[in-house]
Amino acid sequence: MQGTRDFQVTAADDLERWQTELEGRSETTFETYDGLNHLFMPGEGPSVEFAYAVRNNVAERVVADLATWVANR
Repeated sequence: MQGTRDFQVTAADDLERWQTELEGRSETTFETYDGLNHLFMPGEGPSVEFAYAVRNNVAERVVADLATWVANR
């Protein structure tokens, strides 16, 4: 799971590395979430550290995807 607004672990640099390292493992899947930061919280514009101090919630689609993933294990 990767938020596209994550500036700590970026989709552009780090996600590709994870995909390369885990290539060939059939049980591994990758999901990206547009507009979400490192904490899977929505926002606009470039993500900045200060945003973590602002009251927000994890995006519902992330919670739903996690629940589905757990239920299928």
